[in-house]
Amino acid sequence: MQQQTLTPQYRDCIAACYECAQTCNLCSDDMIGMSHHTELMEHCIRLCRECADICLLSAAWMSRRSPLSEQVCRFCAEVCDVCAQACEEHQSHHALCGVCAKECRRCAEMCREMAGARRT
Repeated sequence: MQQQTLTPQYRDCIAACYECAQTCNLCSDDMIGMSHHTELMEHCIRLCRECADICLLSAAWMSRRSPLSEQVCRFCAEVCDVCAQACEEHQSHHALCGVCAKECRRCAEMCREMAGARRT
């Protein structure tokens, strides 16, 4: 069986998903360690964890060239946008939220491009 190489677009999107997952996990873990938790903070922690999960799933499915990669990338972009919005609302209270929001927006854009790349 001949092994196909991933295109640069796939590799870049996979890397963006892994970076976003790592940033989301750092952001949520740091918030968990803070002494005061607000409802907004708890919402943000949950979204960061969910975003990390879908980013890791997207990277895995793209890595094995799943025929469903396009759909999971589309959903990943949606989750990244929701997480970014929550982090943007919370960034004045938590510095990592600003970083996380930017990474989520970047990943969302890469995933949207990936999802559209296979359309004919």
